[in-house]
Order: sequence, then C-alpha cells, then structure tokens
Amino acid sequence: MGHQMGTTSARQKIRLLIVDGHTVIREGLSLILSAESDLEVIGSASNGQDAVEIVTAQKPDVVIMDLNMPVMNGVDAIKQIRGNRPEAELIVLSSHQNRREVREASDSGAHAYLLKDRPTEDLARAVRNAYAGRSSLNPEIAAAVLAHLSEKPRHRHDNAEMTSMEVRALEMLRDGSSIAQIATAMAISVNTVKSRLSRIYEKLLVKGRTQAVAEALRRKLITHGSTGS
Repeated sequence: MGHQMGTTSARQKIRLLIVDGHTVIREGLSLILSAESDLEVIGSASNGQDAVEIVTAQKPDVVIMDLNMPVMNGVDAIKQIRGNRPEAELIVLSSHQNRREVREASDSGAHAYLLKDRPTEDLARAVRNAYAGRSSLNPEIAAAVLAHLSEKPRHRHDNAEMTSMEVRALEMLRDGSSIAQIATAMAISVNTVKSRLSRIYEKLLVKGRTQAVAEALRRKLITHGSTGS
C-alpha cells in the first residue's frame, strides 16, 4: 500500500483505470485526468467484472470506481481486486453520500471515497495521495465512516495495546503522511512500515488506513489535533 514518489521524469506516470457505468463520465474523467502531467489513464470499464479483468491484465496503480454498475457492482469488484491485486489503490467516486454505500465501500477495502461533485483538482489530489499511501475522504464521508465503526460490535482485541511507535504511525496517518514519509521519520524501511501497519490493522480490526485512523480516534488512542508530523 503506497509507493515512493519521485519526480515525473524519474518514474513512469501513475497509471489509472476508470470504472463507471456512464460513458460520458468515463470519457470526461479520462480527458480531465490525462491532462495532468503525472497521470496516465490506461483504460476504462463500464462494469465491475470488466474492471477486475483489466486490473489483472494491465495492473494499474490506482482504480477509480463507481459503485452502482451493471453485471458486477463496485463493492464486489473492489473485494475481488483487493484479493487479486492488493497493491492497487482503490478510490470510490460516488454521485451521492449514502451511509450504506460508505459502509460497504469501507468494509470492502476501498482506500478513499469521494463525491462526484468535488472539483477536478480534488480527484487528482486523491489519486496522488492514494499512490503515495495517504487516504482521502470528504469530511462528511469521514464522519460516516467513524459512525459506522462506532456501531460495529467489538471483540477481545478492542483493548489491544498499541506500542508508542504504533501510536506515532497512527498520528502520522491522521496528519496525511505517506508510507515513505513515515519510514523516513522513523528511520526504518518502507517494508517495515507496511508490516507495522498490517499489525495495527489487525489489532484495530480494520482493513486500511482510513478505518485505522477513524478507529484509533474512536478508542481515543490518538486525538483529532495535528502533531505537526
């Protein structure tokens, strides 16, 4: 999860797959995002099944996914992509804020959830953040994720203790740090950060960065305030 970012000239562009049931939206997003110097749209799909096949064949870095589509919906597609290619970053782009959809997208393993009425620069920023290992959520969506996690039944791991390094990692995730930035700050490798984050997710009973921060806030392991990291 997350990649080390260099300059555009130092590596190939971030490769995107756009998945949406509406042709106009797919073509519009492709045109808009292709205009960004560091982004490359490598394909598009009109349903989840095609998306799963394209991800397997072409291995995009980031997938922008609608939820309401024919043949296979976005939630089921996200689950399959997470299983087949866990390194792919998944951004849900929805036309409306629906708590059930937010819950399903969060539980399926989506890394970000944005509304289609957001400015173009917000989506491009979300793509870069996802690639770098950061989460992106509208404030109202983040509130819905936190509310959903608060409603979920808890088990014996609810009181699992966090080490000081794990708490620091959670604080840096909260403040928007990428995996590479966490590695640099802690003087450890990117792979070690990923391993530690996996342990954190297991302790918190969550599936990704956004849920981890929300759950850590719910348990009061971290606060809402910035640490300046």
